[in-house]
Amino acid sequence: MVHLNVRKSLATALCILQYGTWAQTWQRLTDFPGFHRDDGVSFIIDNTAFCGTGLTPWFAPLADFEAFDLSTESWSSIAPIPAGNERQYASAFSLNGKGYVFGGIGNKPFNDLWQYDPQTDIWQQMKHLPDSGR
Repeated sequence: MVHLNVRKSLATALCILQYGTWAQTWQRLTDFPGFHRDDGVSFIIDNTAFCGTGLTPWFAPLADFEAFDLSTESWSSIAPIPAGNERQYASAFSLNGKGYVFGGIGNKPFNDLWQYDPQTDIWQQMKHLPDSGR
């Protein structure tokens, strides 16, 4: 399990923590290179944690993403969700080697689904939920 804490006011500010299930302890790995944010999302594909979106301390929604390689404990920037789709309060998951971001709120409530392919570093919009955003 990986936890990303990006609130500067908290003691572990801007770091990524890994929980060791055998030792039942948290280990601080490295600092998050992106903007401070609340309400972002994350998903894991293979040995990489992808973290992004959310809201800046200046109340601006974000679309950027960073990837954390758990093997090398290093960060790299990946493609952001396309412009106009910045959001907070979204949901995210991974399935069959792809990452997904769903819903949330930006300049409006979203009911969309975005798929990220780490092989091509491309976000593709999938079919929307047939109901309005929440």
